[in-house]
Amino acid sequence: RARDAVDDHLKGNDTPDTRRYAAILHDAQSKAEKQVAHDHQQTLQNHQLKQQNDRDRFLREIEKDRRQADKTEQFRDSAKDMTQRSVSDQFNKEAQDRSLREAIEKVAEQAAARQLEQEHDLEHDPSR
Repeated sequence: RARDAVDDHLKGNDTPDTRRYAAILHDAQSKAEKQVAHDHQQTLQNHQLKQQNDRDRFLREIEKDRRQADKTEQFRDSAKDMTQRSVSDQFNKEAQDRSLREAIEKVAEQAAARQLEQEHDLEHDPSR
């Protein structure tokens, strides 16, 4: 019966069966078009989400690299400062400081006192 309705439709005959099958075909076509449009929209949204995620990941990596470059530059500046300072100049400057001189003298006195004690102990050691 469906085959006859299709044949009648192709011949241009308008019968109740051709109208009924035409309505069924029209509904099926509408549903198929809606499904394709929905699938297309879903695919487009998925693609846009993936692109957004890729852009976000790229920006995070760029920010991470920028922060690392800032740290590297900061370290490079500090290292340059340290290498451009003269150790002997710095030492001489601090050696001129009165409190440092006094501390050095005190340590020297303590070392001398210990040396004398050790010498005294060795001279009076009963095991010798």
